[in-house]
Amino acid sequence: MKITTYPFKTQRKGFVNITVVVVVGIFCLGLMAATFQSTVRSLDTQRKVQLQLDYEAREQAFLRAVVSLAPVVAANSMVDGSQDSTFSKNATSFEALYTEAGKLSSFAKTIDTDSYPAIKTKLNLTEARSLNVADATYTSVLDYVGAAADSYSTPGAVESTAQGNYPPPLYARGQGSSGLTSRTTVDTSSKTYASNNLLLSSALAYSTTGTPHEGLFANDDVYNQYNVINYPNIHFGYGEAGKPIVGKHNWWRLFLHPEIKHMNATGLTREVNNGYYLDREYVLSIYELPAQLPINAATAITLGQIGAEAWADVTISGGISANKVTTVNTVTADRLAVRKGATISGGTTLGTNGETYTGGSGVDRETFEATSKGFYPISKSSDTARAMFIAINPGNEFFDRYATVNDFEESPVSGKGSRLSAESWYQYSMGCHRCAMKLDVITVRDSTDQTPTEILFTYKSGGSDVSYKFSKTDGNWPEPGTDEGDAFPFHVLSTVPGRPSLELNMARLWPWMQTLASAPDATSVNNSIVINADYTQSGNNVAVPNIPTQSGDISLLLAEADDFTDFATGLSIVTNFRTYLMSDVNTVTTTPPLNSGLTGEFRPPFSLFCPEMRVGLDASNTRFTLTGQVGSFGDETTAGINVLDFKLGTTEQVKASKIKANLTQITHPAELPPINLMNWLVVVQRVMDSEHADY
Repeated sequence: MKITTYPFKTQRKGFVNITVVVVVGIFCLGLMAATFQSTVRSLDTQRKVQLQLDYEAREQAFLRAVVSLAPVVAANSMVDGSQDSTFSKNATSFEALYTEAGKLSSFAKTIDTDSYPAIKTKLNLTEARSLNVADATYTSVLDYVGAAADSYSTPGAVESTAQGNYPPPLYARGQGSSGLTSRTTVDTSSKTYASNNLLLSSALAYSTTGTPHEGLFANDDVYNQYNVINYPNIHFGYGEAGKPIVGKHNWWRLFLHPEIKHMNATGLTREVNNGYYLDREYVLSIYELPAQLPINAATAITLGQIGAEAWADVTISGGISANKVTTVNTVTADRLAVRKGATISGGTTLGTNGETYTGGSGVDRETFEATSKGFYPISKSSDTARAMFIAINPGNEFFDRYATVNDFEESPVSGKGSRLSAESWYQYSMGCHRCAMKLDVITVRDSTDQTPTEILFTYKSGGSDVSYKFSKTDGNWPEPGTDEGDAFPFHVLSTVPGRPSLELNMARLWPWMQTLASAPDATSVNNSIVINADYTQSGNNVAVPNIPTQSGDISLLLAEADDFTDFATGLSIVTNFRTYLMSDVNTVTTTPPLNSGLTGEFRPPFSLFCPEMRVGLDASNTRFTLTGQVGSFGDETTAGINVLDFKLGTTEQVKASKIKANLTQITHPAELPPINLMNWLVVVQRVMDSEHADY
């Protein structure tokens, strides 16, 4: 076999090929390194985003807890002993609020391992692993909540002047038993309390400049407790979003920075200004909203019919607020604000400005708001995540001041009990404890006959209570038919079969009071009267009035009540007796209050609170005309109260064809009666920039 060999020739291009391979390899390695680095950076970014989302989720949970707890903490400021430093630290302070909110929201907690099975089931996962290594560690509430000078919040009530586009500030004023003791100087104690506690009080009032702040639409020198303010821009429609409503806006600036404590460990960063990390700023608000809608109810109500008859002549100009609403037949209103839902009939029309919803149309909220400028006209308080609406509902205790103890007479600063607020909770929430005048049945004939034999009348004179007792036994109770008796406003009558009756003659009340030895304060002070039976004294045979009333219970007859112009700023009557309307009520017009800006026909604002009302004494079914507002409160489980279900002096119902109702909304504080029901709207809103959003 022959083998031929060829000489091997070394060529330079072989070295060139190796160089290319090396260069390409290095380039590929560089690409791989860059890709790896990019992936690492991407994962780090995703990690930070996930961490930030986690912090934001915890922050939202914390804010929702704040909304839930704020009403409780605010109410605690009206409790006896709330001035005590230990009590306030644990129950009324901002520290107490935020500490409890942190616990309620599990703000610093990881997911409980016991929750994993349920989470896997809901997410349809076979396996799951938590990447949380431990709970977050916060040594103080100030680690995640802050404000100026390491305080917990900055209340709007301690601002000395209006701040930018924040809501109008409230000013801390001295508070006495007859009202504000000083409207021109700041009260140091009130300001201190407001600085450290979630405080609601009449001692916090709008300014006295005479020129409204931006955001106040009525003269704040005259209307310093309740003014015309903007309703917040939220879905819940007690008021129209962003439009004026009568109320008082208590607000506090809240700053959150939950991630700053762990920035070194997490690698998260925050914007810095002048060496300080910028917090996320929120405004916590509690709107005090007196009942002002055409229909206000703390219970379930039915609208559209009376008995078996449909409404014949009922006009509703404004919104409706209730626990639950059911409409039948034809009902027209601006909006419904409910807490537990609504059942709407096909004849129901809701909405304003040509943007309406018709019952049975099937249009949902998303579709309506996508095609309209306004909000859906049916709303629940749960429609807004960081909002809560509370209709304060004391039930039958609202009528009867002997059912609860009122300690308002004690000094809010140094008296027994020493509250932070100028009002006790009972005095704030129950009309019976807010009345300036009192008429008490203190003795009756016997336990089987509740006919009054002694009454006690109390009114304000020189800022203090003055009382007169009138007794059939002692002979100083004037009798009807005599000169003195014909000027006397209180008489016992037997015109209601089976019911002892006490008559209150409104045409005589104020002229008679002016003849008393101790001159009464003006009707701007003596502007409300509560009428009760004092069943707390032993031996006087006075029984606790039944609700619903029974045969033998005392009744109240409201007579000659057509003209309330003596009570130019308004009049309220509160009683736990069944009340019979013996005449027209508040039909005489007068001049609108000075500096109110109101024009046209005006009647002094009037409110009547009683467990039962009757029209006249007999069964004559005359026409009944109502202008103003109606409402109901009681047991939350009560179903389907008809707020226009009026009865005659007998048990006969006023027929729907005989009722004409023009139900309107209060639009100015001058139209508020002295006694009214109260609602709270609690909202937390984000401050996005220096041009703050509407609050």
